[in-house]
Amino acid sequence: MGHFFTRILGADAVSAGKPDPDGIYEAAAILGVSPFELLVVGDAVSDVHAARAAGSPVICVNYGYNYGTAIQKACPDTTLDTLASLPNIIARPNCFDVPGQGVTTPPVLAGSLRGRAMRPKGGAQF
Repeated sequence: MGHFFTRILGADAVSAGKPDPDGIYEAAAILGVSPFELLVVGDAVSDVHAARAAGSPVICVNYGYNYGTAIQKACPDTTLDTLASLPNIIARPNCFDVPGQGVTTPPVLAGSLRGRAMRPKGGAQF
C-alpha cells in the first residue's frame, strides 16, 4: 500500500489510538491545517468518535465491521457505499458545515484530491 501514498500515519506514530484524537491532530499538523479542516474517512465507530473529539468532519463507508451495528448509528456526517463516490462529495461546496466550527469550504483530505491522479479502487495518489 505504501506506493499509493507519500506518507502513512499509523497507530504506532501516536501515543494513543482511536477513539483518542491524537492521530487526527498529528495528521492535521503534518498537513498544516486545523483539525476542523481535515476530513476523516473511516469505517468504524472509533473513527467517528475520534473525529468528533478532534472537531473534524467525518465520512464513513457502510461496509466496515462494527459488531453488527450500522455505522449510521454513530452519526457520521454522511456515509458512502463506495469510496469511489468520495471525490464527488468533497467537491460540493458547503457540504461539511460542522456545527459551531463554520467550515464553509471542502475540507482537506491528506492534501486536496483536486488535481490528483486517482488510483484504482478509489485511492488518491499523494
